[in-house]
Amino acid sequence: MTGRQGRHRGLHLVLRGLGALLGGTLMASLLSLLTQTFLARSLTAVEYGQLAAILTVANLLSSVACAGVNWLLLQIFGDEGRQAYRWTPALGRLLALSGAFATVLLGAYTLVGSSVSGQAQWLAFLAGLAIVAGQAAVDLGSARLQLERRYGALSLWQAATQALRLLLLCLMVLPRDAPPSLEEVLLLYGLTGMAVAAAGAWLLRPLWSASLALPPDGPASLVDRTAPSLVSVAKLAMPFALMTVFYVLYFQWAVVLLDWQVGGAAAASYSAALLLIAAASMLPQVVYMKFLTPIICRWAVHDRARFGAVFHLGVIAMLATGVAGMLVLGLGSPILIPLLFGDGLPDAVMVLSILSLALPIRFVHASFSATFVSPAEVAQKVGYLGWAALCGILANLALVPVLGLAGAPIAAVLSEAVLLALHVRGMHRLIHGVSIRATFRPATSVSSLRLLMEHGRHAD
Repeated sequence: MTGRQGRHRGLHLVLRGLGALLGGTLMASLLSLLTQTFLARSLTAVEYGQLAAILTVANLLSSVACAGVNWLLLQIFGDEGRQAYRWTPALGRLLALSGAFATVLLGAYTLVGSSVSGQAQWLAFLAGLAIVAGQAAVDLGSARLQLERRYGALSLWQAATQALRLLLLCLMVLPRDAPPSLEEVLLLYGLTGMAVAAAGAWLLRPLWSASLALPPDGPASLVDRTAPSLVSVAKLAMPFALMTVFYVLYFQWAVVLLDWQVGGAAAASYSAALLLIAAASMLPQVVYMKFLTPIICRWAVHDRARFGAVFHLGVIAMLATGVAGMLVLGLGSPILIPLLFGDGLPDAVMVLSILSLALPIRFVHASFSATFVSPAEVAQKVGYLGWAALCGILANLALVPVLGLAGAPIAAVLSEAVLLALHVRGMHRLIHGVSIRATFRPATSVSSLRLLMEHGRHAD
């Protein structure tokens, strides 16, 4: 194969994988948007805010239930290849313990701390438990498909939850004229979670039977073949678990705080705007978290040149797309919010206009965050997320009583800026051989693109 043919094949493989992931994520985002816009129009503002708070807590606790195992799998298989099966017994025990802990925390919130009252509390607990199980299954199953580089299947798998929710919602609503109640919506979400959890258990069977269809270009040997203990696995997984927990805290926890501080209507307005921000943020999530993570984990150890090239190109691309997203959502908020959610959430226009300012920061941060892959680097990244989450929560508690609802998106933008600044500082100290200043030189982009296209010569 000639050099040009290799580069073309590399580009084709990259575009094919990214296209599948982007298409699937776009489908999931659209399905989620359809479901949430219908619910926002059907439920009262208070009920929609309560639902948004329950879903936020469930998302947080699904990260607790996963215990970082989904991210640890990508790291250990990227480092050890097929020898990483030695980790699976201890990982299974860790998941059992973390799942039980998440159940206790969910009960404490839904039965004591939630604004939902009466018999709906128990329904919220049972539905939340199913949602946690389903989301944990999605995350763990996604790790298997990422390792096998089955990007088309990964896209369908991650869209399955939203598709099933929308299907059940249509089956519930279409035969009648009355809108669904909050209790009916919670039941629907619970049934969806149970179905996805069952499918996820089936999807993970090859992990426990050591029969994953791994690509042939990973590491082939390992000196230490002993099975790690539960304690050692928990120590390694803890940074990954805290990373996802802190991510939910700094990105979504304002919904729960607003439900507590101001009420369900304010939480509903913030949740509606945040839904559009999350949809816009799908690009860096797809590129880094779903497509490049296993590759970057391997290149960080075995190919530092391509590791640096991914960073250089990523910063430029993410900055450009983040600015574009900011302009579209910020300027279009007076049209988008009424079009999608009706006239019941007018404050969401203001929230979206402010939150859109964070998009360029969020997109560029994704490129920096992706370079922190070793256990020590991930531990540092966890600390950065923790500080950013703490800054966001404190800013929220300080600004909302003074500025009202506007204080919440301002606090969110501040936390995004803090997170990016910490990663820039950390990269200077920890990530050697990658120059941040060189990123903005045109020659760096050209050489990085050429190097990554040549990866097709060795791709399977």
